Amino acid sequence: MEEVYEFSSPFDQPLSLSAHPTEPIFACGFESGKMRIFDIDTTEVTDEFSQFKKPLKALSYDNAGRYLVTCAEDGAVSIHNATRQHLPIKMMHLEMPPEFVSVAFTKRVGGQVDSRQMFAVMGEHGNNVILYDTDSFTI
Repeated sequence: MEEVYEFSSPFDQPLSLSAHPTEPIFACGFESGKMRIFDIDTTEVTDEFSQFKKPLKALSYDNAGRYLVTCAEDGAVSIHNATRQHLPIKMMHLEMPPEFVSVAFTKRVGGQVDSRQMFAVMGEHGNNVILYDTDSFTI
């Protein structure tokens, strides 16, 4: 395989990564708790957010590229509007920070994006999964 681009961060360890499904960008979560959005074509950081105090362990774009959900090591969860410079639109804190941090969106149904978009966060000790509605952050 041929390397096309290379990104590096000498002072802040990258921990999580999610590529946008339709745009040439990706989001990266770092040890410092910062999230940076990279433009693949220019290899530049286009946006940076630092609302988290703990390492940003998981992040994921939804199938349509409208939302980006981030989850920090301490259970802080945020949903970002990917169509508006990735501005955070909702935040919450899980009561019990999960030992295993992971986040994922529901998949397309029959080739169409599920109209009731939901995302999942792995619960305490990794033995349960909590589903949230992206519009209301309700279980």
